[in-house]
Amino acid sequence: DPDRWAVTQTGHSGFRFGGECYVDDAANVSVADGRLSLTVRDTGETFTCRSSVDAFRTRYTGAMVTTARRFAQTHGRFEIRARFLAEPVTGLHAAIWLWPSKRIYGAWPRSGEIDIAEYYTRYPDRVIPKVHYASARPDPTTTNNRCLVESPGPFHTYAAEWTPDAITISFDDEV
Repeated sequence: DPDRWAVTQTGHSGFRFGGECYVDDAANVSVADGRLSLTVRDTGETFTCRSSVDAFRTRYTGAMVTTARRFAQTHGRFEIRARFLAEPVTGLHAAIWLWPSKRIYGAWPRSGEIDIAEYYTRYPDRVIPKVHYASARPDPTTTNNRCLVESPGPFHTYAAEWTPDAITISFDDEV
């Protein structure tokens, strides 16, 4: 539903995580049969990805969507069926995450971030949950990098149950 989400573009937002340049191109982001597809593509040629923040050289375009300024919710169940790249490609990162609509406590990580599932192609056997926030002391319950996934390529259900007292993250109904 484009009223609920928009395509993020590196050129407009300056956002990037890895070596890909986020673009609004049908080859990278599309919807068909009720399924949103976000694709990283090797363009075959190195180009300069420019933004208001910086410029960098890359061969890769990617896709990212956001609900910023279109949807926000505190607490509840957030669930998504998704699959991650199953190819043995080095250096790619994908994430399903919740980001605050207002930075009440300050810049990242003070106002928080909930990573329901982060997938790094260099760790093809795991999908990692992480809760980011500024803690007064180390908190060992913010992540679990031992969330082993036999195969990230097929669809799985990833969820975060967020209450005033806790955030519980699950993968195919397993906490």
